[in-house]
Amino acid sequence: MKHQESSKTPSPRDEPLRWYQWPFAALGHLIGIWIVLILFEWLGGLWGNEVGTHAKTTLLLQLDALQADYPGILNRLLPWISAIMLHFSEMLALNFRGTFAFVTPFWHGAVYVTLALMVRIALLVFAYPLFLMAMFLGAFDGLVARQRRIAFVARETETVHYYAHKSLPWVVLGCSYLWLFVPGIVAISPSLMLIPGIIATGLLVQQSLASYKKYL
Repeated sequence: MKHQESSKTPSPRDEPLRWYQWPFAALGHLIGIWIVLILFEWLGGLWGNEVGTHAKTTLLLQLDALQADYPGILNRLLPWISAIMLHFSEMLALNFRGTFAFVTPFWHGAVYVTLALMVRIALLVFAYPLFLMAMFLGAFDGLVARQRRIAFVARETETVHYYAHKSLPWVVLGCSYLWLFVPGIVAISPSLMLIPGIIATGLLVQQSLASYKKYL
């Protein structure tokens, strides 16, 4: 009996994260993405990318895409980007000589990858209000749909509420992580990465509240 009871006890890894653990978990994931992007840049010579040049080109194309899609946001980010570039200028001007000359492109690649990732983090912070607006609109429409369902005694579907509620954080986090990771490999429009996630967030909130069975 004791063996069966101990086997049913959930391990600490199976327990959900507390709210105060979320920032540390997000920071760990961010560091993991940063390390993977640096490794991808350093190993780029295996598939034809020039180490260091690829990261710089990706950063410039990313800024051009921001200028095309979100010029207002880019104008607000430009002073911050200029300050960061000025701070990193000494690192970018660093050139190894002699035996360690081969390290120079790898060093520049790591610096440019870090700069591009910081720009994407800043844009993601500016994009989160769009997620909140989509949640608000989805919640409003979901409550209206729920009242119509109750008024017309329509069929209740608990399964829709369960899966919509469980999928919501995964969609928001998945969209955020994809935006932080994918443009570091290939240049892609911010709208193409963020807008589908924002729309999916609003739809999931709408479905979650529209199919809610209990009294509010």
